Amino acid sequence: MERLNDLPTAGLWNIFQELSKIPHASGNEKAIAGWICSFAEKNGIEAFTDQAGNVILRKKASEGCENSPSVCMQGHMDMVAVKTPESRHDFTKDPLSLKIEEINDIPYVTADGTTLGADDCIGVAAALAVMTEPELRHGPLEALFTVGEEVSMVGMNELEPGLLRSSLMLNLDSENDEEVTVGCAGGEDARFRFPLTQAASRRVRRIEVTLSGLTGGHSGIEIHKNRANAICVLSRILKTAADKYSVSLQEFTGGTFRNAIPVSASAVIYCEPDRCDEIRTLLNDAFTSFSEKYAQTDPGMNLTVELSEQEEELAATDSDTSASILNTICEMPDGVITMSDEFEDRVETSCNLGLIRTENSVINTESLMRSLISTGPVAQTLADIADRHGFKVEFSNKYPCWTPSRNSILLKQYERIYEEFNFKKPDVCVLHAGVECGLLLGKYPDMDVISFGPTIIGAHTVEEKVSVYSVEKFYGMLTQMLEELA
Repeated sequence: MERLNDLPTAGLWNIFQELSKIPHASGNEKAIAGWICSFAEKNGIEAFTDQAGNVILRKKASEGCENSPSVCMQGHMDMVAVKTPESRHDFTKDPLSLKIEEINDIPYVTADGTTLGADDCIGVAAALAVMTEPELRHGPLEALFTVGEEVSMVGMNELEPGLLRSSLMLNLDSENDEEVTVGCAGGEDARFRFPLTQAASRRVRRIEVTLSGLTGGHSGIEIHKNRANAICVLSRILKTAADKYSVSLQEFTGGTFRNAIPVSASAVIYCEPDRCDEIRTLLNDAFTSFSEKYAQTDPGMNLTVELSEQEEELAATDSDTSASILNTICEMPDGVITMSDEFEDRVETSCNLGLIRTENSVINTESLMRSLISTGPVAQTLADIADRHGFKVEFSNKYPCWTPSRNSILLKQYERIYEEFNFKKPDVCVLHAGVECGLLLGKYPDMDVISFGPTIIGAHTVEEKVSVYSVEKFYGMLTQMLEELA
């Protein structure tokens, strides 16, 4: 990482490396918040946390710029914590292991065997670097670093109206340096609950089925790429057996976060001892069909079927209940639902079945619906499916979409600066991914907001990496905007 020390953004990268040493998965942001506050206070910047655990920083204007509009830079402190199957990394205590990787002679910063957390600590590091830039002439500055953005935007949900003083906000949580974001989808969670009704005790054999090696990705940014969802595919594979044989679904686990496309899933089923070999063959045949279907998007897809040698006498899940659960999961909408008529090549509505867990004889699933208009129709579809099969679904964590402003002063300024840096105009876009700006504008409706950032590849996966050159441009445009606004 020493080569980063020779760049104009060396200060930013030093801060990012320090942040990467501190565990900060969603729900575990207290230590990183403390480090940021200590860093700010050492540099003469006002710093405090609110009741939700968000960090707010304030810095006085440069001399002569006191009457300039106050600008707030905003990002989130938490990261999606994903690692490779062989990684021994502990996200509760281990620092991330950073390295530089060359792709077509372009340097990227990435992590060894884990997500990188550039989403969004690169934005946090940029804001902190700005506030400690000695030569930067600026107006009054604020920074807002939220908690729990990756899990239902907890921090922004709980932010108090009136706490911020700024009229302008630069959200630093975008992942494509060719775009400036002026709107985003809203979202809502759906949780199904499947009780496992036990049948009478009988002789059975255990089969453990594991689907792994899928590509995955961010369900807001990459949902349109039609990659396989491990939970959905494994459900369909298991359904081929449940449709033909008496199968008991005992456990089902998969996914890491509701907003990430699952890369693996596993299930435990029980069956009649003399049918196990037939079922194993059926499962492998079904997998072959899916591996061919997703050969381009998920070339690493793999299925293992492990059959126990011994028979057991136990009260496994009722086969009718098992079949009903699998039928329900297979009917649940997943992936792109509709494309936008207003914004070209943009997803309008989607649903991602991101998590499945088995606890206390109950299988629970979590899906994240997103829409530029309304999640209502998808929620109604899920409710109808639940009602038809006799199960329960609950909806929560609804957040609004961010409607584009056609009169944004910040947008016009950014477009001009971007063209100076890149000799072309940026793509002005509306994201299908959720950013916190929609919730923010519900509390500060008169604030002018845009979102931009450097190029991050593979967010929410172990392939996450951020372009070094892109960070240089991003930081240069950020500092020029602040200087001009002063």
